[in-house]
Amino acid sequence: MTVSLTKVGIVFYNYIQNYHGNGTLDLASIFGTFSKHLKIDADYRGNLATGDYQGGQQFGTQDRINGNLTNGDVDYIQKISGWLGSNAFSADHNHIVFGQDVDARISQENGMLYVNNVRMDHVLPGYNADIYQDEAGSNYIDFEQIFNILRGNAQRLIQHDSDTEGVWQGYEHSRIDSNPSNTDYKN
Repeated sequence: MTVSLTKVGIVFYNYIQNYHGNGTLDLASIFGTFSKHLKIDADYRGNLATGDYQGGQQFGTQDRINGNLTNGDVDYIQKISGWLGSNAFSADHNHIVFGQDVDARISQENGMLYVNNVRMDHVLPGYNADIYQDEAGSNYIDFEQIFNILRGNAQRLIQHDSDTEGVWQGYEHSRIDSNPSNTDYKN
């Protein structure tokens, strides 16, 4: 028997919406990785938001290792098309949102989170994790919308004058590098 997940509530939804429209990276700024598709082939020490998780064993910001400055991770996985390892969500505290079609449930027998029948070993719902699931017809993050915003912001940055005060070009400054190199930002 399983316990149903909480639908994304207005308070938690508003948490990330506070970042929407703020800064060059918009919502992407609160995630270590923000992607339409993601496959992790190594131990990744950060939080993520992805439209399609294509596989990987472990991720999560670990305070004791990285000196994390946040109170916990926010992770959003809209769809899972690959393998999600049991060591996923290894942060000290997790706010996890799954897409509506992800098979995610909390076991009534042991209180553990199972995703696609794999027990998440670091997730203890109600203790170190809040777990939510998109309601039918809605997505916690609209990736197409955010990537359109990011493309627009990138285009605006490209148009800035290359003579911006305080910006060194070519990295030929003794305070930066004793081995000068050049980078062309106009392309």
